[in-house]
Order: sequence, then structure tokens, then C-alpha cells
Amino acid sequence: MANTTAGLRLDAQTRAAIDGLDAASRDRLDGLIADADRQQRTQIEQAVEDAMAIVPALFRKRVRKMIMG
Repeated sequence: MANTTAGLRLDAQTRAAIDGLDAASRDRLDGLIADADRQQRTQIEQAVEDAMAIVPALFRKRVRKMIMG
């Protein structure tokens, strides 16, 4: 499994605690972080879709581009 904690900004104490975990615990932590990331992305996408429902159809493409970049 990819190390999802590598991309996080963590203080030295937290990094040391994670590095001290056995492989199974690190894999479980990585899985939990990946799941949380997927859930957050899904919630954000749903919130954007819900917000777009109140934007007049004529402007949706332009507003979506402004929001999503």
C-alpha cells in the first residue's frame, strides 16, 4: 500500500510515533487515511453538485470552471 502519511505535514513527534508502528499498523493507518481522503473528496464533489443546482443553467459551465479551476 502507498504510504499516505508521507504527504502529510506532521511534526517530528507524530512522525516518530508513526515510524515506530509495526508494518501492519502502518498499513491500517494508511488505509484509514486513504478512506478519509476518499470520503472527503466525495463530500466536496456532492456539495459542489448541490450548489450547482441553484445556479442558472446558462452560467453553470462558467461557475463550475471558476470553482474547480
